[in-house]
Amino acid sequence: MERLSETAPAELCLAAGQFEAAALAAEQSLALDPDDGRAWEVKGLVAAWKQDSATARHCLECAQMLVPLRPAAAIALADLYHEEDRQFAMRLYLQAVNHPRADHSLKLAAAAGLDRLDWPHLAVRICRQIILQETEFAQGYFDLSYYLGRTGAPDHIVETLARRAIQLEPRRNQFRIGLAGFLVHRQRPSDAHALVMHLTNADLKEIRCQCCLQRLLQVYESVDDASRIAWCRDRLATIDTPQSPSERED
Repeated sequence: MERLSETAPAELCLAAGQFEAAALAAEQSLALDPDDGRAWEVKGLVAAWKQDSATARHCLECAQMLVPLRPAAAIALADLYHEEDRQFAMRLYLQAVNHPRADHSLKLAAAAGLDRLDWPHLAVRICRQIILQETEFAQGYFDLSYYLGRTGAPDHIVETLARRAIQLEPRRNQFRIGLAGFLVHRQRPSDAHALVMHLTNADLKEIRCQCCLQRLLQVYESVDDASRIAWCRDRLATIDTPQSPSERED
C-alpha cells in the first residue's frame, strides 16, 4: 500500500509548481522511508524539470520498482530512454496514456514523444481518442492534423483538421502559422497568406521560435508582403531560440 500521508506535502508542492519545496519534502519522506515510491517519483520529476537527466532517471527507476508510475513520471522516464530503448519508451508513453489520471495535456505529451520515436501512427490514435472525448478541443485537432501529415494522409484531411482547430481558437496564432507553412509548401501562397495577413509587428515580437518566424517569412515572401517581410527579418535578428515542440509545421 502507498504511504500517501508522508508523501502528500511533496506532491502538493509539485502540483503547485513549487519545485524546490517539493524536492525538500520528498527528501524528508525518503529519510523516513527509503521505499516511498511516490517520494522517489516526485524527486525524479523535479530533477527532470531541472534537466538533471542522470538524477531524474535514477529516481524514476527507483520509483518504478516500488509503485506504478503515474502519467507525468512515466512520460518523463520515457523521454530519458529515447536513445537507449525505444520499445521501453513506447511502452511507458502508452502506459501514461492509458492511466485513468491522464488528462489531455499529458496524453498529448505522450503523443509527441511517440512521434519523436517515429511512431506517428500511435500519436494519431491518441489524438483521435482525445477529440472523441472532447469534440471542441482545438489542440487535439491541430496535433492530429500534424501527425496525419507525418503519416502521409491526404492534404485535404490535414488542412480540414487544422482549420477546425483555427475555427475553435481563432486567436491561436500557432495554429495559423502551422497551417500557413503547410499551404505555402503545397504551392498555395495566397491561401497561406490569408491565414497570417492580419499579424502585426507587435504579434511577431511575441514569437520566440526561429522556425515559426522563418515559416512566416516564407509565406510573406511568397506574396511580396514587404512590411511583414521586414518585420520577420528584424525579429529573426533578435532571437536565437530553437523550435518549440508545440510550434510545429503540419
